[in-house]
Amino acid sequence: MNCIRCGKTIPDNTLFCEDCEKTVSEPLQESAYLNTQILLPVRKAQQPRPAQTKPVRKAERKGEEETPRRRGTIAFLTVVCLLLLAGALFVGTLYLGAKSDAASLEERVAALEKDNSKLQRAVDFADAHAAFVPNDGSGYYHTGDCIYFDKSSFMVYNVNTAKARGYEPCPYCHPAE
Repeated sequence: MNCIRCGKTIPDNTLFCEDCEKTVSEPLQESAYLNTQILLPVRKAQQPRPAQTKPVRKAERKGEEETPRRRGTIAFLTVVCLLLLAGALFVGTLYLGAKSDAASLEERVAALEKDNSKLQRAVDFADAHAAFVPNDGSGYYHTGDCIYFDKSSFMVYNVNTAKARGYEPCPYCHPAE
């Protein structure tokens, strides 16, 4: 037997060709039961709807009149619903405003932290390399934030120059030296 697709010889009664991996059975014969068209059911014509009548209110059905108490209750519930809606809108506005304020504050904090980082590097450099010598005759040099540093009158040297001129580090702000 030969494969009907690729023509290779295959054993008899085989369902699939080992070379092309396709089915090798003969195509189906034409049959009344084989249909390739899809038939959809036919819709029945719709019946016209009867004319709609005006809905009858409950009060009219029973022959009752609508009482002022009922009208007052409806008005009260309407006002309560409107107040709840207004309150929800107000709270939502506050929440969204707070979110946008929080975002702008976070951006501001990030910018300030960046500026603080730059300033801290400058302070660290000044503390490591600048000697503030007050004109008080103590013979000490200080850092800029030392509590014993008299800021009214002073000279600034680099640390090596201050040491070369005979100044000693302040024991409070330079304890390791």
